[in-house]
Amino acid sequence: MVTFLKNNKILAILMLNIFIVMVGVGLITPILPELIIEFDANVRRWDC
Repeated sequence: MVTFLKNNKILAILMLNIFIVMVGVGLITPILPELIIEFDANVRRWDC
């Protein structure tokens, strides 16, 4: 029973990590194209 609880704890932590990553990706994805465009514009400005 103790090992089952220990495994469950690891599983819970893993699922929490996956959830946090998914939320983070969900928040970042809409902003990402704007960041890339901004970065690209800056790179081209320095390139000239």
